[in-house]
Amino acid sequence: MTKGNRTRAARTSEPTSSATASHGKVSKVPLVTTVLSLLVAATSLVITATNYRHQQKEELLVCLSSPLEGEVYIGRGALPSSSFGGTFYGARSCLMANIGDRPVVVTRIETYVDVRKGYRMTPMQPRRGSLAEPISLKPGEAKRVDVNFNFPIGKEAVDVLEKEKLLNARVDRFAVMTALLRAGIDLQGKPVRRVAEGSGISSYVRVPDSNLFTHCVTVYTAKGEAFGDCMQFNPG
Repeated sequence: MTKGNRTRAARTSEPTSSATASHGKVSKVPLVTTVLSLLVAATSLVITATNYRHQQKEELLVCLSSPLEGEVYIGRGALPSSSFGGTFYGARSCLMANIGDRPVVVTRIETYVDVRKGYRMTPMQPRRGSLAEPISLKPGEAKRVDVNFNFPIGKEAVDVLEKEKLLNARVDRFAVMTALLRAGIDLQGKPVRRVAEGSGISSYVRVPDSNLFTHCVTVYTAKGEAFGDCMQFNPG
């Protein structure tokens, strides 16, 4: 083979090398497309799973309201703190609203009152918190229930109510407060001052008290979820 022939052979082989490189570039396009498709599918699967979990999750709004008016019960009894002489037994309204997309069935309600650090009073609902009949709530539906509202009261207040024959019996809440105001104290035995406003109208001013109690309620569903609310209040 002459020198000229070798040159032509080398030139002939150059297009073959170029074609191989071009084929490599083209083969990467389907691979990138496949990877992108997998990423899109995975993202869609995650979104679908998240939406499903959200749809299955129960969402219940629980909100305590002011104490109910009407009859209450006050009994004398030994309590952990020497400053207390008895217990106030009342009720408070509790709103339950289903704000989710799934029906909710309430099977148990528990309440307690935090008096101070290390002292909690747990007034259980009837049957250890279990309801006589479960409460069913459709999406968007709301219902009210009465929950126990019990807390300790001062010894001096218990003595006054006993003299007025308002102890160990169901009595009107207004009668209890009237008897205590006449004695110049509140439920905790703290002084209450009467202020005349004219035309036979009077108001009562209590000594500021920073010792607030906290009333909490926890609602349990048939699926084992728990929802609750807490409210601070002046125990006087």
